[in-house]
Amino acid sequence: MQQTLFYIHGFMSSEQSHKAQLTGQYLSQHLPQVRYLTPRLADEPNIAIEQLAKLVAQAKLESQVALIGSSLGGFYGHHLSERFGVRAVLINPAVAPYVLLQDYLGPQTNPYTGNAITITLQHMAQLRAIEHPVNNAQLLQVWLETGDEVLDYRQAEQYFHNCDCRIRSGGDHSYQHFAEDLPNMLKFLLA
Repeated sequence: MQQTLFYIHGFMSSEQSHKAQLTGQYLSQHLPQVRYLTPRLADEPNIAIEQLAKLVAQAKLESQVALIGSSLGGFYGHHLSERFGVRAVLINPAVAPYVLLQDYLGPQTNPYTGNAITITLQHMAQLRAIEHPVNNAQLLQVWLETGDEVLDYRQAEQYFHNCDCRIRSGGDHSYQHFAEDLPNMLKFLLA
């Protein structure tokens, strides 16, 4: 059966992020048969999650689907994993992003796309509404670095306590060991 892997980028990022590019390069060299999709997400959470849901539902009709999600993309990836019963690797995932992103209320500019947006309390409410409890821990791997300067890794470790959590000392929010750990992530995702 065909396999499809989605990379879900984080807040103020894009499909051009470093991890998205590394994943695409690795797949083209080592697993060229895997279809790789890196959608550019809408800034509004409700639109982004429905955009992703449509893509995942369509891909599931013809292939085995797996997800990699980073930061806010990890939050979305967890929601989609539970909703569609697909495997997901969550990298330094946002936990309760509706609290974390309060600091970003107001005008913002995405450094990758140049897109100007205004983050509102409505966006926070949308994020809260799509939060999902962990019901299918066996479908998730959570990769954390203790040096994450944006998110406290212990929140994710606690939230995903019944999942396979891989914790590395040091690093940062970008997950510095990504290139090194990607082959093991893919073994889990594409099994």
